[in-house]
Amino acid sequence: PIPANWYCAMRMYQQFSGNRRWVSLLRAAKQCGIDPPDQAHRALADTMLCLSLVQVMAGSGKSFSSPGNRIFFSY
Repeated sequence: PIPANWYCAMRMYQQFSGNRRWVSLLRAAKQCGIDPPDQAHRALADTMLCLSLVQVMAGSGKSFSSPGNRIFFSY
């Protein structure tokens, strides 16, 4: 197996937004001013929407913690 690190975008958005509960992908996108695609809940559309959301979080300059890791976004 190839070693890899993975992070949950939902948990990162939960920290980013300060919500105590899970936030749906569509709701998170709307809260960040991202227009949801017409084909929501389709694999490619949801992947691209998640990427847009991660880019918004990355551009914020905030850091996000994950068990045993610290994630710093920069680009």
